[in-house]
Amino acid sequence: MLLPFIYNIFSLINDDSEGEIGNSCDESEPMAYNIKIYNNASNTIHNLKGKKFDCRLTSILKKFQLTSQEEKPLDFIAEPPGSSVGTIFITAANLNFVPSLRAVIANIKRAFGVKQKIVAYDLGGILRNKVIMRELGQICNLEIREFNIKQLPKNVRGMKTFSWKLLLFAQAYLEFDSFIYCDTSVHFTSNDFREHFNLINSGKVSPFLFGLGTYHGIKHATLQETFEYIPLFNGKHFDIEMQEANFIIVKRSEFTREILKWALLCAFTLDCIEPRKVPWDCPEEIFYSNRVYGLCHRMDQSVLSTLIYNAEEEIVGKGIMIFFILVIV
Repeated sequence: MLLPFIYNIFSLINDDSEGEIGNSCDESEPMAYNIKIYNNASNTIHNLKGKKFDCRLTSILKKFQLTSQEEKPLDFIAEPPGSSVGTIFITAANLNFVPSLRAVIANIKRAFGVKQKIVAYDLGGILRNKVIMRELGQICNLEIREFNIKQLPKNVRGMKTFSWKLLLFAQAYLEFDSFIYCDTSVHFTSNDFREHFNLINSGKVSPFLFGLGTYHGIKHATLQETFEYIPLFNGKHFDIEMQEANFIIVKRSEFTREILKWALLCAFTLDCIEPRKVPWDCPEEIFYSNRVYGLCHRMDQSVLSTLIYNAEEEIVGKGIMIFFILVIV
């Protein structure tokens, strides 16, 4: 159930531990990505199986209720934003991005009304700045929450590794039935999301819905080592379009739990989320190069695009049509 629409500023997690990986393993929990996809075109079954993640990470899955043993969420009707029972907005920024944080908060309030709930996670420095907090404290239905980066292993805490974003999704999934994540760069020109939510609630589009594609392939923008943990189903296609991770609508479901389970495991594993240092910004060459893998590496975007494409191909193979992108205008 969504929290009441009240103004609050607080620290979400006070724990100061150096990563929250447990010391024991739960051997009953599958820790290697493994799905079967039926390919209608070739009348074949493809078994995608990845490398096993550290079994001690089961403690993280249990914390965020993402294990396979979790009860399947009951279906419900997610309401579009703009009402007292509507879906909330989630965003995140550090002190360097306060100007763009101001902009996205103002834009959301203008588009969806002052009662629209927004939760903004502080990635560093905002809560400690009295001037900025005094300003943000005047905005109703806004929560500024401390994001505890120390939940992650030290080697994946960098802002440009983007493990923090996948962890943020898991945290929001634990608390909210539905939410819309948007980067501080997002600008809304419309407040009508009824069609999107009608399609999500009817099962015609994914309950983990991207807003826009990148116009380049997943393989071109992903290191091959990441696919060792989470293989990409190709089918008859040379490559699959990557999706932007700056705007995502998320509804609690078994589909979403499965996506977030593997995304979070990857986020806690350096060899999966960022196997080696390559450019994050993709060169223009990405649109015409014959080189298949890793012209750049998009971390969270690479992982989520791969997971959701595979999951939807698995569903399509069963004879159900579903789409994981619906262009937001």
